[in-house]
Amino acid sequence: MTEVNYNTTTAKLATSKQLLSDLNADVATESEGKLGRDAIDRARSCAVGTKSIYTYCFIAKDSLSSHLFGASMVIVGTIIQTVVPAGIVATLQPVDDIISDTTFEKICPNRSEAFTKILAFFLSLFFVLMTVSLCNTKLKGLAFLREFVWLGRWRRLHIDLGMLSQFIGMGAAAGAQFLLFVGNADASYIVMVLQSLALQFCLTVDQKLVSDALIGAWTSNRVAVLSAGPLLCGGAGVGEGDEPLPQVTAA
Repeated sequence: MTEVNYNTTTAKLATSKQLLSDLNADVATESEGKLGRDAIDRARSCAVGTKSIYTYCFIAKDSLSSHLFGASMVIVGTIIQTVVPAGIVATLQPVDDIISDTTFEKICPNRSEAFTKILAFFLSLFFVLMTVSLCNTKLKGLAFLREFVWLGRWRRLHIDLGMLSQFIGMGAAAGAQFLLFVGNADASYIVMVLQSLALQFCLTVDQKLVSDALIGAWTSNRVAVLSAGPLLCGGAGVGEGDEPLPQVTAA
């Protein structure tokens, strides 16, 4: 019985390895057009899945109520995402109470205990990994809407603002988290965890503003409809099968 099971497992493993080899070979032989369409589909999925207030403004109705709601939420989101962490970095407020001769000595983390450094390191590592994930999803979705869904220059400005806010917010939040860790090195460990969570919230506030089931679902559905393949790039589409991408889309 043991030998039969071993042979069965070996056969399954060989089959899986062959399947993996075939998949790799298929990818290598795929046409550029198909590879391009697959990349566009992945970016489209990011746009539909990572809806934000900037996405909402991009596809909002042409009504006064929609524009007022979108504008007010953009102001709130942009301030929390960029101004708050940037203000912490600019003022060095978390390290103001540290008595030292130079600014460099104030922000030096060497005064912390060993466990505090370890905790701060892993919280920072998680923050970096989450930032990379945001770059790979939210920014990819915004870039897709900017380049492939043509709804006019005014609506496109909301996407540009969203992308700019992401870059500024990520850099400012990273600096703010470092200063908060240094400034509160002698506080309880739970304070450090809460600080990290607060700055993570700053990076995702634009998404949380449209996380309501009604608004979120409406935004996702509207993005999905407006980003259908045949409508991309002003109706140029993405082609199908093994044919190359339309020239406008490929550019």
